Amino acid sequence: MSVEEVVLYKNEKGIVTLTLNRPEALNALNRDVLNQLSTILDRIKTDPSVKAVILTGAGEKAFSAGADISYLHQATPLEVRDFAQLAVSVTSQIESLGKVIVAAINGYALGGGLEIAESCTPRSCFLQDQR
Repeated sequence: MSVEEVVLYKNEKGIVTLTLNRPEALNALNRDVLNQLSTILDRIKTDPSVKAVILTGAGEKAFSAGADISYLHQATPLEVRDFAQLAVSVTSQIESLGKVIVAAINGYALGGGLEIAESCTPRSCFLQDQR
């Protein structure tokens, strides 16, 4: 999957929806997702036309399962440290965005995915009927 597709951006009348777009991996966070999210958040922060943000996950199972274990398994200790620092930086960006950012939690929110959800202003859970 290309970098352009890991976070979807949609702006409707000043309400931006950001969708973590790795449903096959339960929207697990990797460097591409965090870098893309960071870039978009920088743009949103300085865009006066954006009034609010909704952050959600693609698919029906997960908001985000947290760090991508397959990446962490092959990464060096220094790469893991840099990855963790990037994740902390993104949560800080969310907390200091200066605009309402709602976490629309639509399934699992684990580890770093939960930390991202907790960084948002309000959080709402949208669970599918499992019958």
